[in-house]
Amino acid sequence: MRSYRLLLCTLSLLLPLSVFAEAVTIGAENDASPWSFPDGSGYVNDLVREAYKAVNWDVTYEVLPYSRCKIQTEEGNLVACFSASRTPETEKKLQFSSLPVFKAHNLLFANGDSPLQGCNADAWGHKISVGFVNQYEYLPAVEALQKSGKITVNMIPSEVSMVRMLASGRLDAALVTVDPVKRIELVSVLARVKPFFKVVCDFGSLPAYVAFSRANPQSAKALEAFNKGLALITRNGTVARLQKEWASTVMSRASAKP
Repeated sequence: MRSYRLLLCTLSLLLPLSVFAEAVTIGAENDASPWSFPDGSGYVNDLVREAYKAVNWDVTYEVLPYSRCKIQTEEGNLVACFSASRTPETEKKLQFSSLPVFKAHNLLFANGDSPLQGCNADAWGHKISVGFVNQYEYLPAVEALQKSGKITVNMIPSEVSMVRMLASGRLDAALVTVDPVKRIELVSVLARVKPFFKVVCDFGSLPAYVAFSRANPQSAKALEAFNKGLALITRNGTVARLQKEWASTVMSRASAKP
């Protein structure tokens, strides 16, 4: 019996760690470039994979629209979904990773030669025309500015269209959401304009998380593993490396488009 146990221990040491890895399937949003793309690639996709890899877990993705991803996670059909905003309303049915997967800042941009500066609309000198993306979720300070009556609100279909309008002078300023991967330079390349812009006001960041189900039996363990793994790759520089790599990748893809 003793020799049998010794043999098992020896074999376990020789087997690759992947044999003992736990596995999880997570929902990945299919239309949130550059954070997650329809083909299952993206900065957040890589980030989540590396976080689980750091704690010896294997992860696969079910790529689907965000609305379905969120609903299936709430119902317990999926363990988790990314990327989601953490609000009192969403926390009723979902639990969130300790750290966000990215923090997108709500920045108000103007052309580089604009006299606009600061976050106080009263100091801008006149009622300016500001662009926002229709149906986007913004921080409370941005929503307060929209409702203040101190600006002319222009709801635009996309940030690319909005930046193009800003560059042409059809807007005085534009609210663009950026982070280390999705930069104003990227939006400018997609809009085919020179990035001759300045930041007028930083309204703060809107963190995005991996949202885990409260109804799926695997969620608690998967959440614990992800939190541990994300902390590890944040400390060892993997997160910073992925941000740099994906910032370069998406710029190259955008520049290559006809």
